[in-house]
Amino acid sequence: MYVKPVEVAGKDRVLSFIESVDLERERDREMEMFRNSDVYKRNLMNKECEKGKEECLRHVMGKCYRNAIPLSDEYKAAMCNDLDGDIDKHCPNGLLFYFREGLKKGSCGPRCKKLYEAVCKEVDQSYEDKMVHPEKYKEEDLVFKMDPEMQTRMDVLAQDLELDDITDLINRSVKSSTESEIRRAREEKEKNKELEKELASDLSINTESAINDALEIRGLNRPRIYQPSVFEGIMISRTKEAENGMYESYTYHALEDYGLDTEENNKMYQAMVESVKEFTWVTMEDAFLRAKPRDLKERRTLANEYAQCAK
Repeated sequence: MYVKPVEVAGKDRVLSFIESVDLERERDREMEMFRNSDVYKRNLMNKECEKGKEECLRHVMGKCYRNAIPLSDEYKAAMCNDLDGDIDKHCPNGLLFYFREGLKKGSCGPRCKKLYEAVCKEVDQSYEDKMVHPEKYKEEDLVFKMDPEMQTRMDVLAQDLELDDITDLINRSVKSSTESEIRRAREEKEKNKELEKELASDLSINTESAINDALEIRGLNRPRIYQPSVFEGIMISRTKEAENGMYESYTYHALEDYGLDTEENNKMYQAMVESVKEFTWVTMEDAFLRAKPRDLKERRTLANEYAQCAK
C-alpha cells in the first residue's frame, strides 16, 4: 500500500516563526537593558538639559519681548505664536546658540550673561540628583518638562534680574518713537496739503515748468541725501512688504493707544504694526542683549540696511 510522505514545510515555518519571536524578545531585552543603563540615561539627560535651557530662555525672552512691545493686549494675545516666531527669525539657530555665541565673541551685555548663567544653573540643578543616581529614575522622568513650577522659577529669576523694569523702559521708549513717527507723518501730510492748496490758488502756476520753479524757490525739489532714522528705515522696509501682502490683514486694534483706527487691509496700518515690533527687538538688543548700544554710525548703517531691503 502506498503511503504519502509527511510534509514538514509547515512545521519548519512554525519553528522559524518561534525562533524569530525569541530573537525579537532577546532584542527587546537587550534594548531595555541598554535604555536602563547609566550611560544611556546620562546621555539622554545631557540632551534634555540642552533642550531645557533653550525652553527656559525662550520662556523668559518671549515674555520680555511681548511685554516690551507697545501694542494692544488684544493683538499680542491673538498673535502670540507669531511673536514667538519673531524670536526664531532673529535667532534662527535658537536662543541658546545666540547667547553662547554672544558670550564667546564678547558681544553680549552683562545682564544677558547673568540671564544665561542663571538659566543654566536652574536647569542643571534640576538634573543634579538624577545625574548622580540615574538608577533611581525611569526614562520618562528624565525628559525635561516646562511645567508650571519651572515657569514660576523662570519668572522669579527674571524679576531678580530686574528684567521687568528693563522691558517697561523699552516699551516706553518704543512707544515714544512710534508716536514721534506718527506725528511726523501727519505733519508731512499736512504740509503737502498746504503746498498743493497754495500752488492751486496761484493762477500763474499753470505749467509743469512753473510748478518746478515754484518748488525750486521753496527748496523742495533740490537733490538731497536722505538719512532715515532706524524706525523710518524699518517703516520703509515694512511698507513695501505690506504692499506685497506679506502681513496679517486684520490687526486686532494693535495701534488703538496711538489714536489710530484699525482698517482691515490698510497697508500703512499693517506696516506700522510690523515696524513697532521690529523696532522693539532692535531696542531690546541695545538695552539688554548687546554689550553696548549701537553708536550713531552703527544706527545710521542699520537704518540704511532696512531701507535698502525695500528696493
